[in-house]
Formats: sequence, C-alpha cells, structure tokens
Amino acid sequence: MNKSKCILIIILLIGILARTIAFGELPDQVHVDEVGMGYDAYCLANYSVDRHLYKFPVYLINYGGGQSALYAYLAAICVKFFDLSIVTIRLPALICSLIALVLTYFLAKKNKDNKLATIFFFLVAISPWHIMQSRWGLDCNLMSSFLIYSIFFFSLAINKSKLRYFILAGCFFGLTLYTYALAYITIPIFLFLSLLYLLYIKKINIKQIIVLGIPIFILAMPLILMILINMGYIPEIRTDYISIPKLSMFRKGEISIKNVFLNFKPYIESILGKDNLYYNTISAFGTMYNISIPFIILGIVISIKNSRKNKEFNLDIIMLFAVISMTICILITAYPNINKANAIFIPLLYFAAIGIKYIIEKKDIIRYVIIGIYLIQFFLFSYIYFTTYSKIYGEIRFFENKLIEAVSIADKFENKNVNILSFYYPRMYIAFATRMSPYDKQDKYIINFNKEILDYNSVYIIPKRYYIMEELLNNGFECIESGAYLVLYKGER
Repeated sequence: MNKSKCILIIILLIGILARTIAFGELPDQVHVDEVGMGYDAYCLANYSVDRHLYKFPVYLINYGGGQSALYAYLAAICVKFFDLSIVTIRLPALICSLIALVLTYFLAKKNKDNKLATIFFFLVAISPWHIMQSRWGLDCNLMSSFLIYSIFFFSLAINKSKLRYFILAGCFFGLTLYTYALAYITIPIFLFLSLLYLLYIKKINIKQIIVLGIPIFILAMPLILMILINMGYIPEIRTDYISIPKLSMFRKGEISIKNVFLNFKPYIESILGKDNLYYNTISAFGTMYNISIPFIILGIVISIKNSRKNKEFNLDIIMLFAVISMTICILITAYPNINKANAIFIPLLYFAAIGIKYIIEKKDIIRYVIIGIYLIQFFLFSYIYFTTYSKIYGEIRFFENKLIEAVSIADKFENKNVNILSFYYPRMYIAFATRMSPYDKQDKYIINFNKEILDYNSVYIIPKRYYIMEELLNNGFECIESGAYLVLYKGER
C-alpha cells in the first residue's frame, strides 16, 4: 500500500471515530425538533401517518411551523428495522454525513487532482461543525450532505455527458428540496447560475437541461402544492397515499429582501460559529477552525482569477455558485444561524483546501506547520467535546436532559398518574418514551399540574432543586435522578 492510500485511510478512520465514539450519548440531551421528528418517524414506520394523522405527508407539521420530511422518512426506515431509540433516529445524520465525507474526496479528485482532494477530505473530516452535526438528528442538516451528493452527480453528468447522470443529478437536486425549506431558494439560484455558466462554456445543451429538470420538477411539485395550500390558494390534500397539510404557522414572513441590511453581522457570526447555539459548534474552535478563514478567502480569489483564463468546466465555479446561492439565501432569511447556513460549510472548506494547496506548493515545508496547527486544534476540540462539553454548557437551549429516561421510569407505575414539569414540549418526550400510538391519548400524564395542591398518590417528574421537591420528600416520596430531572414516587415500581 502506497503512502497516499495510507493517508486517506487514516483520514477516513479519524473521520469515522470522531463521529461514532459515544454515538447516541453525545450530545446526551435531545432537541425538541429531534424528538418531534423521531416520534413522527415512529408513527410513519408503524402506522403510515405522522403524529397529526396525515398519511405519508410531504411536509411535517411538527409544532405548527413545519419541518422538512426527508429526515423523518430515513429515520422511519431505521426505526422499522431497529426500533425507536436515540441511536436509530440519529443514524441517518451519521450515515449521510459519512457518505458526504467520502464524496468530498472523489468530487475533488475527479474534477481537480489528488492533492486538493486529500486536503479537502482532511478538512471536512476534522471540521467541528461537520462532526457535531453528524451526531444528532436535526432535519435541516441533511441539506449539507444532499447538496454535495447533487453537485457530485451534476459534475459527473457534465464530464460524462450521459443522460442517465443528468437524471440522477436531477433526482438528488429534487430530494435536496425535502431536506430543508431554505433549499427552495438555494437550489433554484444555484441551478440558474450553474446552467448559465455551462451554456456559456458550451458544456451543456437544451436536451440535457430538460432531462435534468424533469425529475427536479416532478419531485418539486408536491412542495409547490404545499406552498400554494399554505398561501391559501387551494385546500389541503389528504389521501390514502399522500398528504399535503396546511400549517398553523406558515413562516413566509421570514423571507424578505429587507433582511439583507440586518443580516451581515449575524451571517459572519454564523460562519465563524458565534451564534451561541452550542449544539452546532464550540465557539472557541468555530465551525471550521478560525485558521481556515484566510485560506478560504485566498482560495476564492485564486479560483476567480483562474476561471478568467479557462473556458473548460471548472468545479471551482460550481462550488462558488453554491457559496453565492447560500449567501443570498441566508441574507434574505430572518435570524441567520449555523442551522440555516449548514449547506455553505463544505463548499467553503473546498476553497480553504485550494488556499492551502496554493501555499504549500509555494513552499513545501509549510505543509507540516499547517497540518500541525489543524491537528492540534482538532485534538483540543475532541478533548473538550468528549470530556467536558456537556458539563461546560450544561442545559443547552432547546434540549431536554434525560427527560425521555425520566418518563420511561415513571411509566412503569401503571396505576398512577404522572405529573410532569418540563421546559420544552414535554408531550413529545412522553410520546417518544412510551411509544404511544398517534391515535391514543396518554391521560395519565398531567403537564400543567397544580403546584399548590399536591397529589400524594401520583408520580412527579420535576427539575432538580424545584421547590416542591422538599415537600414531596418530607411526605415519604422516594427519588430517582435522571439527568436534569427527578422522578419522585411512593410505593413499589
């Protein structure tokens, strides 16, 4: 085995281990959207409906504002085979991210060269953002992976000039629309710019554009209907084979050209990992390590400069269009953050790889300095993430700490009501923990219980140190700790 293959295997092993060590345990808390999606996946796997009883919905209602459906369907497959658990609902994130990681290498190798491909592969493998988003089930993060799949097959179609690859690329662009609502803006802008460029350099023809567009249009049609339904133009669709629901909170107001003037600073903060959503990155290390920023700028400048001399197909331009389309999308969307920007990071790392390659080709000895700096940061990030991350950040916003386990304990008391006090949508955690049918009600769980009149025949789930704890303990209750919660009960379990 030659040196290059050994390096690639080491990078792949690092990437796999960083994403699989303590998988399902870190993060050790469960996000409100993640648990909602997970329960929808359970319902789809076992009852062919979501939790709101829509048969095979093209878009999920979630908590009223909607949620893209592709992740839930992928999770439903895992649930069908392996049952509902934190691990199974997080598997699609892990699998899709690892596939995207491998494709970053082949994408750059087939279109550029092995050196650039190896650097690109390395940067994605150790990226803090990519590692962290691979480890839990936030639906929108699929967009970053599916955009790379789409670009890979798109570049393959251009290079091979065979219609079957255009069909495949069209299918993946269409599927990307189901990963995140912001793809409705990003994909059209990206394709518009890319197709204009390819027509200009005469690397695509009208027939190929039509073949590419047909699967995109077919896959986009249900989502177009969903938008029309939620704009009030047509009624919602409910059949035995497909459902397109009307949301109680359609967030069309979040998209506005007026947001551009407000969003420059939040956009930069998101790129740097400073949006204070600690489940996306550890701010000290940023999304891609802050050392990457000058390399990204250098890589973009080099790519633009070289493109002016070359009329052949250039992956640099396609990746630049990905950055531009995502940037436009983020700037016109209210409240930019890393979640919304997720699809921009792999293209940015591609330009970082170009910048690094340029520098080390000028002076080879610098490669060891650059690699050393990245590895030191990676090891520091890994140490903090796997040892003290949960302790540092404690109760992360929108996450519940061990509430599912607390409900599972309380559910064993079959003849007792359970009074529960929680911060974020506790009914979803109850449904997830108890695997309840979407057609049933869990009457034994009382969310807004009277804190002044306690029922000593019930079980209580309350946050640690909550003021009623002392009264319950003084009246003979026993206590089981579950993360941030206490389960207080009387009698045998």
